[in-house]
Amino acid sequence: MKSSNPLFLVLPLVFLCLVSCSKSYSNLTIPAKQQFLLGETETSSFRVKLENKSDVIVGLETRTVDGEKTSGFGLDAFGTTRLSVASDEMAVLTNPSSKSIVVRVTFLDNVQGMRYEVMENYESEAKLDDLSALDELTGDAWTGSLTYKNYSDGTMVTIPARFSVEKLDAWSYTFSYIYPDEPDHSSVEKVVYNEADQEFDGRKILSSDKTSDSHTIRTIQKGTDNGEEVNLFYTYVFTKNKVVIKKEYQALGSSEREFRNEYTFYR
Repeated sequence: MKSSNPLFLVLPLVFLCLVSCSKSYSNLTIPAKQQFLLGETETSSFRVKLENKSDVIVGLETRTVDGEKTSGFGLDAFGTTRLSVASDEMAVLTNPSSKSIVVRVTFLDNVQGMRYEVMENYESEAKLDDLSALDELTGDAWTGSLTYKNYSDGTMVTIPARFSVEKLDAWSYTFSYIYPDEPDHSSVEKVVYNEADQEFDGRKILSSDKTSDSHTIRTIQKGTDNGEEVNLFYTYVFTKNKVVIKKEYQALGSSEREFRNEYTFYR
């Protein structure tokens, strides 16, 4: 299914207006590690009132259309401010925390052009102390399936698949995906934990949760889906008896995630 990816806003929020707003308000939800661009195509100056409804500091910047920062400060938890944005500039609201936040935006003037994007640079709060759960995956192959959403009509398709893991060193492994009915599509990828950049499999780590019998890793990266620029989210769940690897995508003009595919393996 071809995912819709409008450059500008179609938000599942309590918006009283869409792309053009005047003297109305929105309770804007900004997902973790993302930022919201406001007025990206606005050529006139505009003003907004911002009320932080969350218990974390929200980053605020003004930038030129070329991305050059012209001002910046933090909006305190539960704080309020009025922001004036010059012509041919935009406002950027940033959420560096590991949870979603809410900012009430009151539009005092018309504003054109709004969208979400993943933060370019941030310090991940998640640390991988070890990858011992992956050591448990090595040895005999796993059997299961791949379920994906068909691009053409949106139907869900499930095909058989096998999975195997080989440890290369303390922080790297190979993941082999085998499709018995479509062997030409089988693949092997090297999966590495990069401690310096806090990346797993080349993607920024959002969270890492361990229990006595499982390890769940969530990551994010910019990418494409069906030719459209999107944010990509991956969830890895490793246990001794089951492995789940799920991929979701988020259109740049949305805070909602859509399912793309999921591997489920057992042993």
